[in-house]
Amino acid sequence: MTTTRHPHSFEDLPASAPRFVGKQVHRVEDPHLVTGRTPFIDNLTEPGLLHCAFLRSPYAHARIKSIDTSKAEKLPGVVAIVTGEDAKAMTNPIPSVPEGWGDYCLPPDKVRFVGEPVAAVAAESRYIAEDALELIEVEYEPLPVVVDARKAIEPDAPLLFEEHGSNVMLAKNFEWGDLERTFAEADHVFTERLRWHRLGANPMETFGVISKWDPVDGSLTCWAAVQSQSHAAMGIATVLGIPSHKMRVIAQPHGGSFGGKGGFRGSFVTAMLSRKTGGRPIKWTEDRMEYLVAGGSQSWDRHYEVSLAVKNDGTITGLKVELLDDLGATAEGFGSISAAKPLASFVGCYAIGAAGYDLKIVATNKLFSSPYRGMGPPPHNCVLEMAVDVAARGLGMDPAEIRRKNFIAPDAFPYTIPSGNEYDSGNYHAMLDRALEISNYAELRRKQEEARKEGRYLGIGVVTTIEPGVFDWNAYAIVGMPLTGVPEGVTIGFDMLGKITARIGFAHEGQGQFTLISQVLADYFGVDMSDVHVIQQDSLSAPPHFGPGGSRLGV
Repeated sequence: MTTTRHPHSFEDLPASAPRFVGKQVHRVEDPHLVTGRTPFIDNLTEPGLLHCAFLRSPYAHARIKSIDTSKAEKLPGVVAIVTGEDAKAMTNPIPSVPEGWGDYCLPPDKVRFVGEPVAAVAAESRYIAEDALELIEVEYEPLPVVVDARKAIEPDAPLLFEEHGSNVMLAKNFEWGDLERTFAEADHVFTERLRWHRLGANPMETFGVISKWDPVDGSLTCWAAVQSQSHAAMGIATVLGIPSHKMRVIAQPHGGSFGGKGGFRGSFVTAMLSRKTGGRPIKWTEDRMEYLVAGGSQSWDRHYEVSLAVKNDGTITGLKVELLDDLGATAEGFGSISAAKPLASFVGCYAIGAAGYDLKIVATNKLFSSPYRGMGPPPHNCVLEMAVDVAARGLGMDPAEIRRKNFIAPDAFPYTIPSGNEYDSGNYHAMLDRALEISNYAELRRKQEEARKEGRYLGIGVVTTIEPGVFDWNAYAIVGMPLTGVPEGVTIGFDMLGKITARIGFAHEGQGQFTLISQVLADYFGVDMSDVHVIQQDSLSAPPHFGPGGSRLGV
């Protein structure tokens, strides 16, 4: 058997020197983008297209006593309406992480956050669909609401999912090393309570989808502004209860993702409507208010307590992080994995021998948390770096020097951190020296001292963090997502004239991935970039793939 080793660095390329990788080149995506020829999801149409609109709950927590759609059904131009009863009959509950904290895409019994959809209309135009919503009558029974994670864990808190008997979705405590002894023997223990408030991103383009059911063979095709078409296909097939080989997703070019392009319920409900209309294509484009109130727009709602064990000379010997993570109303958005990913770089750049992570994820009557760029480490990094600053002030040390003292030594790599991840390489001392040099740090400190004498405050921040590029499902298994491997394949074909076609499984997202592929292949095969043509294929046709995520396509 012959084994081919693929190149892992510039030096491995079969050329004396790369002509395109690492060089300034014209992006291959740009001509279509700047001439307006890139087809975004809202540009697409299909014969017989119908438009979808959602009726949403005005309550954060309420039982649905009844829904009357009879008046809306009589409005000219309305073709189909679905409610929670249809979802219960036609779909499975939405998968969640942790498991068991999701409901149907249209809840049949109760709503858990403001903006949760309770019915959807398919009509000849979006205007008619929106008008029909006003004719649907819903009777609610308001329930007590909890929006504070600290109150959500109290014994008498209102329960979002009564069957669990608690709002605690997940509670796990990790300890690495002799944590108790490390803190007992420390010269100083610095403890801070910190709050990271819920945030959200606003990509220029919101989510959109067209779903088309084939009533003959029972297959479903979705054109959607999704980040990972293979992952979306798996989720839609699971909820709709159709075989995976009959679920086809065609990711459309989209103006950035930030984690908010999952689609979630929009894909499920438009598929239901298409099925109910005998296979007519159903289009839904999320408007801005829908995105803000009920889309994949929010993440990271956290209460922290962080402690450092420190010696008199500034050596940090132990780290403890207690996190109360408010995930919102359900766990359907996979936001919980943001609490798991910090394990990949838990102690940052520092050689801290003992560490602990007390993690508690809870449900409240807020919009469910979704993936957000960075996927969790940024709040953790912020908390760790603030704690190091507190220690520096407590010891009277310069913030840069306490960091330098605790960096992992260059000759210690590969280095395994307490949480088990291995850092392959690094020279944090040299990077800090360079950062201090180009910022003229000594001069900044001098100006700061002068400003304070004048009664003015001049802030200077020093931050050193690890950003774990790429990702693996192993860390996510702790919150209930035990998948294996994150594939990314490409099929390369040569025609008789030596021209190359590269077939991949993801769409344009704005970061120049098609250009990167063209650069690498041109250098590897010794051709010009113009000799390489990159083509996106759908989820069933492309080689094994995942798509953009964790900066993995550039790594």
